[in-house]
Amino acid sequence: MWFIAQLEPDNLFYNQPTALRLSGQLNIVVLKQSLEEIIRRHETLRTTFRTTPTGKTTQIINPAGEILLPIISLEQLNQTTQEKEIQNLASQEAQRPFNLEQDSLIRLSIIKLNPSEHIVLFTTHHIVSDGWSFGILVKEIATLYQAYLEKNHHRYQNYQYNMLTLLFGNENG
Repeated sequence: MWFIAQLEPDNLFYNQPTALRLSGQLNIVVLKQSLEEIIRRHETLRTTFRTTPTGKTTQIINPAGEILLPIISLEQLNQTTQEKEIQNLASQEAQRPFNLEQDSLIRLSIIKLNPSEHIVLFTTHHIVSDGWSFGILVKEIATLYQAYLEKNHHRYQNYQYNMLTLLFGNENG
C-alpha cells in the first residue's frame, strides 16, 4: 500500500469511509474523550510512514493527543435538504486522499441534524484498518463511551452527595 501511495498519491482506493447514524442524546465531550482514548491505545491510528535518505520506509508512531472533531450543524435545514447535504459531506470526505507521511490515518467529524440525531463520519486508510477491524473499533468506542458516561454520572452523584452532606450534614450519624 505504501508503494502504491508513492506512485499515486491521490489514489482513493484505500480510503474506507463510514457514516454511522446515532439516535438519542449524544455527549460530544464524552465521545471525543472515547475517541482520544481509542487513538491513544492503538498505535496504528497514530502512525505515519517516512522514507529515510537510504530509501528505507519506516513507521513513525506519533504521540497521542487531542483530536480534531469538527461538528457540522445541519439543524437549520429541512430533512430533504439535510439528506442531500449528508451525502455531499460524506462524498467530499471520502474523496480526500491521505498523505501517509503527514496525515492521521483516521479522520472523524460529526454532523448534527438535531439535538438527538447525529452522524459520525469516519474515514480510515486501509493501511491501518480493514472492515473487520473497523467493526471491532466501533464496538470499542461504544463500550468506552458508555463507561465514560457512567463514570461521569457516578462522579456527579458523588459530587451531589458530598455537597448535600456539606450543606445539611450526615443524617445517619
